[in-house]
Amino acid sequence: MERKEFDDMTKVLQLNEGIDKLYKHLCDLELQGKFMSDEYMECVDMIRFGSKRAQDYMLKYPLSNKDMNDFIEVLLELNHYNKWDPVNYIDKASSIKIKRFIEHNFELSLAFHDSNEDEFLPDQIQIEDVTYNFEEGIALLEEEGQYDALEDIQAMKAANDEQDKLDYFRDDLYLERISLEIHTFMKYLLDTINTEKDSEIKEALIRMKYQIISNVRSIELSFLHDPTLSYSLTTYQYRLAKVFKKTPQLFIEHITDSATLIDAEQMQLLERGKKSYTDIDDKVHDILLGIMLQTHITCMPNEIVREATLEDTEAAVELSRSRADKKVLKKSLKINKKYIMQEYNVNDN
Repeated sequence: MERKEFDDMTKVLQLNEGIDKLYKHLCDLELQGKFMSDEYMECVDMIRFGSKRAQDYMLKYPLSNKDMNDFIEVLLELNHYNKWDPVNYIDKASSIKIKRFIEHNFELSLAFHDSNEDEFLPDQIQIEDVTYNFEEGIALLEEEGQYDALEDIQAMKAANDEQDKLDYFRDDLYLERISLEIHTFMKYLLDTINTEKDSEIKEALIRMKYQIISNVRSIELSFLHDPTLSYSLTTYQYRLAKVFKKTPQLFIEHITDSATLIDAEQMQLLERGKKSYTDIDDKVHDILLGIMLQTHITCMPNEIVREATLEDTEAAVELSRSRADKKVLKKSLKINKKYIMQEYNVNDN
């Protein structure tokens, strides 16, 4: 990574550290009963400015080339942070400035379809030990009258183009899935905060609310637009459905991936055998795990699969030998029908 880029990325980390402090101040203000006060809104304005500045620095450079990926790998190692872990944004152990950098980089790379070109071969074909790019190969084969080979290379190019198109829309799928899931998760979290009677747990959940907003770009954008987070999930469901309409094969991929994730979460809870809680943070983490599973089931856009996962969860509750595990699994069964991702028919126009 060039020195100038390294310096700019260091500035992003510094901005993230300041933004983290501002979110913690917002949390303190809410706990003091000053939610949406003048001081609260001034703090939101400062976050809005800092977030825009950090994003401008990031967008000056490729988001996922080798230099950036190497830089992120160093951050991951320093922070012992797994960006592919579906529960990473409820992990309190990770450094916010690093977590925010990685999460925002990932969302921006999806939004701008900025993939790492080093991971892919150029469009090419090998004929009799000679490697041609597709366009050059087609031109030469046409000139030489090699029509059988020409048909083969054209078929390969069409398949390659189709895969490029699929990868392009898969970025959209990941981005809209992240956005829908985090907005659904936040709805459930706010509901839990509003009904929680234990003051210590309620405070810990409010602190987690601001930590999550500070990490995940899509929910931060909603928060900076409206700190009350009075958004409609229909907007985010519609955006995901639009991806399915463009590429129906990704609908099946999404259903399969979501079902696999839910099964893994259920099995992890079923097998862990948790006896008791060590402290408030441990208890709150389990509440969040329940909301996470609740969210993934709610966002399943297929009623048959969703009902099957609910039945599996009910069975897991019966099989679990731990009261703590049973409690988490039972919470995930409490699906708010208003939040459900509506059935999507791939044949709809």
